[in-house]
Amino acid sequence: MRRRDFLRSASVLYAGAAFPQIGNLLARGEEAPGAAWRTFEVTIRVEVSKPSGATRVWLPAALSIETPFQKTLANKFHAPGGRAKLFVANPDALGIVAAEFPAGVRPVVTLVSRVSTRNCAADFTAAGKAPKASRAELEHFLRPTKLLPTGGIVKSTALEITAGAKNGPGEGSGHL
Repeated sequence: MRRRDFLRSASVLYAGAAFPQIGNLLARGEEAPGAAWRTFEVTIRVEVSKPSGATRVWLPAALSIETPFQKTLANKFHAPGGRAKLFVANPDALGIVAAEFPAGVRPVVTLVSRVSTRNCAADFTAAGKAPKASRAELEHFLRPTKLLPTGGIVKSTALEITAGAKNGPGEGSGHL
């Protein structure tokens, strides 16, 4: 197997854990024989050593939905002397714990995530044999977001770069 093919395949699997919509694409994989769920507890603790005035801290939380390979059992957080809240971006199932501390309070945030995972089997030697995803399955990843715009200068530059390409975003799709 070529290194580039391996990295491409591995990145798709890694993205599946982070993005729920890709779960539909990866659900076609096979469960590894005897793949039992294993549970882990991940603790993130942040302490701002030299705060100046009011302090804000953001921590990434475990996914908010179940995928074929991961399910979040709990995201618990503690911010003594401050306020903390879990924000979830539903389209991506990504969660952020946002904590805010007033001036004079030592900013310490602890997030404990309990997550179950299981192995899956993927045939990396069968490059190019994966079922083709439907446009509806891929649409989630083609949408613009506040932090990832796909119009204006971004679109015009991308169209300029891909002009004359035989396949890709600019050819016949009308999308970028």
